[in-house]
Amino acid sequence: MSRPSGALLVLVCVLGLAMPAAARVAASVHFRVTYAPDEATAEYVDLVLRSLEAAYDLLVTREGFPPPPTPIDVYIVAGDGAEFGAEYTEIAEDGTAHTVIEIADEAVMQSAADESFLGMTRDEAVLSTAAHEVFHALQDAAALHGAGDVTEELFVEPHATAIQESVAPGADDYLEMGIDFLFAPDGGSFAHRRYDAGVFWVYVIDRQGGLEVVRRVMNASATYDGFASMDAALGSGGSTFFDLWTEFALAFATESLPDQASVRMLSKAVGRELERPGLAIPTPVAAVDWTGKEMVVDRVNVAPPLADGSPYDEDREGTLLRVAHAYGIDVVSIRPASGLPLRLIVSGDAGTDLRVALVGRLASGTWEHFAPRDGEYTITTPSDYRELRVVLTRGEKGVGTYAIRLMPGE
Repeated sequence: MSRPSGALLVLVCVLGLAMPAAARVAASVHFRVTYAPDEATAEYVDLVLRSLEAAYDLLVTREGFPPPPTPIDVYIVAGDGAEFGAEYTEIAEDGTAHTVIEIADEAVMQSAADESFLGMTRDEAVLSTAAHEVFHALQDAAALHGAGDVTEELFVEPHATAIQESVAPGADDYLEMGIDFLFAPDGGSFAHRRYDAGVFWVYVIDRQGGLEVVRRVMNASATYDGFASMDAALGSGGSTFFDLWTEFALAFATESLPDQASVRMLSKAVGRELERPGLAIPTPVAAVDWTGKEMVVDRVNVAPPLADGSPYDEDREGTLLRVAHAYGIDVVSIRPASGLPLRLIVSGDAGTDLRVALVGRLASGTWEHFAPRDGEYTITTPSDYRELRVVLTRGEKGVGTYAIRLMPGE
């Protein structure tokens, strides 16, 4: 690939300022841009200002996030091709906070657009980056006033990444930033994912009533830590984070996420890049045929789909099936090759809070959900389905091992 898998082109540290004496300044209502004329055209500076104001208008004017003091100083700086922007807060001697945003120059943005798997344009790259950095400024402002916590790894970058889609719908670059998650949803602990966790938060924003849920989680994070913040924010609706995560896992496995068409496009583009045309999202950890004979599925048998550097463990094939990380997601694919009724039993580590669902895709592409009876699933006519998928996720306790027993039904 022309850039590292899953590498999000949004900087999280200072790019470094080296403005010449001839630097120029252009301003809008809420932002003041400083730039070197040999590194930014007037047209590009105008694009940056318009993008920043668009993000500010949505997030502050329309959605009501408390703003930082303005005008915000913005610097257009030369990057190395893998850095889009940065945001940080400077505290003056009198204790007042001053927000600084950096945006990469046009060459970097154009290069990112040219390398995009999903056809992102230069203007979308700028708008998406502006949204990300402006939201970081809002996070900092909230934290300074006791309405957020910018030390929470669970929220800071994931929220800012998801916000990009709210401000720049259609760019879908949060999906490219989510490659690690999309191809390996159990490749790392959700508690320590960063940009790639934006995929989950776009789902939450889409299904939980918009950006208000983000504001509630931000506010709760000032009082509670980690997942407890999400439980507190969601509690008024009678659900927990784990409930919402389980719904998300099912949407992921049944290919019904927001921007699902772009998810499919991304998998095909990455497949072409890696010369693996069958690459798909989700990628199962095991795939078997139901032939009407009893069998136990307890081993990983699908090769890692990505090239070296992916979050997959190259040695995992042949190991015991296991949802290794809290809030990881495993999908096991069963291809009906017999019309005989199928009984399916999932057994797991007794100490793991394992959540399991079974779904089947009809020839029409529609997904049906099967309800368990006494802990078992019965599929009377499995040949009606192109594929059956067992979807598994887990809580924070236990080791996460599981096995799936297939046997003829009655």
